[in-house]
Amino acid sequence: MASMTWTYFTLLMWKNFLIKLRHKTELFIEIAVPVAFSCMLIAIRAIAFPDVIDTPTTYEANDIRTLSSISGKYQTEIKQWQINYAPNHTIIDQLMTDAVQMMGGPQPTLKGFNTPEEVQRFVMAEATIAGVVFDVNIKDLDKEYPKKLKFSLRFPGGSRTGKIFGTTTTWMTKKLFPMQFEQGPRNRNKSDGGTPPGYIPEGFATLQNVISASYIKLIGQLEEIPYVTVQRFPYKPYVDDPIIMAMEVMVAFIILLSFVYPCIQAVKHVTTEKETQLKEAMKLWDCRHPYIGLHVCILKVPWFNGFSLAVFTHTSASLLLVFFLIYIMGLVTFSFMMSSFFTKQMSLER
Repeated sequence: MASMTWTYFTLLMWKNFLIKLRHKTELFIEIAVPVAFSCMLIAIRAIAFPDVIDTPTTYEANDIRTLSSISGKYQTEIKQWQINYAPNHTIIDQLMTDAVQMMGGPQPTLKGFNTPEEVQRFVMAEATIAGVVFDVNIKDLDKEYPKKLKFSLRFPGGSRTGKIFGTTTTWMTKKLFPMQFEQGPRNRNKSDGGTPPGYIPEGFATLQNVISASYIKLIGQLEEIPYVTVQRFPYKPYVDDPIIMAMEVMVAFIILLSFVYPCIQAVKHVTTEKETQLKEAMKLWDCRHPYIGLHVCILKVPWFNGFSLAVFTHTSASLLLVFFLIYIMGLVTFSFMMSSFFTKQMSLER
């Protein structure tokens, strides 16, 4: 039984192969179109070559006791060089005064309010640097210094030091990773991390540092406390390939275009079979393996002199082979589905 099945299968494949040979132009186009579009991937790959960064990327330390990074925004995004806080109490006044005195560069003025809502409204209306809201009980402050200090920083919702394509960005605090994949360190040319989120450029880290230092100095009755700087972690050696971003979009689109004509022909053949009652549907399966082999060869062969670089340099050839095999199997089933919308070949051609 098995030998008879194999005989039927080989005869059917031989018949389908002969049918394909009778349509030489169609066969040539079906093979040439995927090859031509695959060559487009090589052209895209040749636009730019990767830059190998073989040494770790290190950054300088950042002084977080100054608001110099946003001082240039004074009188543009920042209307008043001022910090607002609540509640308005003698101890809080002393704490904020000492914090501002620790700052280097232009020191902002201070203005206290009774409630957090007043701080929020004033910061938004007058475009000040930021607001500080302390989570303390006024009655407890009359007795002693708070043993634990909790405070929140109120900044504008939009960034004042960084824009993307001319558009103001938000803090994006709910995102753990960038929306767009980047090779190498994020904001690689910014020792302060850049924006978004911009904790150092916007002054968030500065206020957090000086207020905490002022509280430690006040509660411990210290003359001086250690000077703290912030430095980005070094980044390991990496490959900077600018074409990867374009390839993410173009590869899927070009593969789709590569099989548009074969898909149309497959739908045409199945529709013809339904119309003429011919048993030729299995010919859709033959001559697909040349597509797979040509695709894998084109995408894996290093075409550039001096570079061991292909379109998919680090992708296994067997993985590409399996991918295209499954893709073509899906294409055949999709063609059968599309043929169900047509009853005659003439209606398909129109």
